[in-house]
Amino acid sequence: SDLVVGEFARAAAARQNGTLLYDAKRLIGKRFDAERLAVEAAELPFEVVPRLSPARLQLEPHLLARRAAGQPLSFAPEHVGALIVRRLRAAAERRVGAEV
Repeated sequence: SDLVVGEFARAAAARQNGTLLYDAKRLIGKRFDAERLAVEAAELPFEVVPRLSPARLQLEPHLLARRAAGQPLSFAPEHVGALIVRRLRAAAERRVGAEV
C-alpha cells in the first residue's frame, strides 16, 4: 500500500532517507559475495544482506530498507522488480481502461 514508483518515488526519497530501493535489477541472480557486493552496495542508501535461497541452496543478496515508521523490511531483488511491474501494469490498465 505504501509502494511508490517512478517520479513520486524520487520526490518521496528526498523526504524519507533509507526507504527507497533502486537498482535492484543489478542484483538479480547474483550469489552473495561479500567483497564484490560491498563495492556495488557502497553507493546504495539501503543495506544488502545475505539470505539463503531454499530453491538454489546458496546465499543470495537481499535488500534491507526501512519503512517511514522505522521497521526493517527485507526484499529479494526479484520481488522488488515484481512489485514495480505490478504497479506499472495497474497504472497502464487504468489509463487504457482495459486489462493489459
